[in-house]
Amino acid sequence: KKINELNQIEKYSNEIISCQQTLQNLIDTCSIRLQTFHNEKSKNEIYIKRITTAFEDHRNRLNDLVIKAKDLKTKLSDECLSKELIKILMDKIDQMFNDAERCSINLIQIETECHHIQELIIEQKESIQNIQQSLITIEQTIDGFMLKHSIEEKLLQKEELKHLQQECFECSSRLIQINERLTNNHIDDGQMVMIVNETKQKCDELVKNIQDQC
Repeated sequence: KKINELNQIEKYSNEIISCQQTLQNLIDTCSIRLQTFHNEKSKNEIYIKRITTAFEDHRNRLNDLVIKAKDLKTKLSDECLSKELIKILMDKIDQMFNDAERCSINLIQIETECHHIQELIIEQKESIQNIQQSLITIEQTIDGFMLKHSIEEKLLQKEELKHLQQECFECSSRLIQINERLTNNHIDDGQMVMIVNETKQKCDELVKNIQDQC
């Protein structure tokens, strides 16, 4: 009976050690990934999607380990072993739960941050599209003015041009704000920055066109 008890203790000890080693590897990898994420200067959309998937996979592996540890704890509680030994093994498993939970909390926080950045990128893209559509409408309106020749039409046109010019200034201001949001959130998306700059250039061209007509 004593030999059997020792064999059982050794079996559970080995399983717990295996779980502890796996957990420590996950925690070490998690720490490196978190540090890499915080040090990353160019958080573009592709990078955020890739790192979010990596963090989610990491958390899933942690959850799998916790399930395995819980199963181990259930089996251990059903064993007819000395209470002192069972308590020692149970305490080791509980410590794993605590360590895994801390790591999981860190991952959830960073995943939330990643989702926030993703949402921010989507919002900025939508804002750029709206601005581009506004500029298309302004340009079409200006082109339509070229067909008007009467004095009354010209007077109305002058007032409308001032209004359109103000719209261009507002679009330009919104584009500057988009660039600031990208910079403040360490989002370095080359394609988006290029589109913002091209759209800003279009704004400036329309303002000059309006000034020439006024």
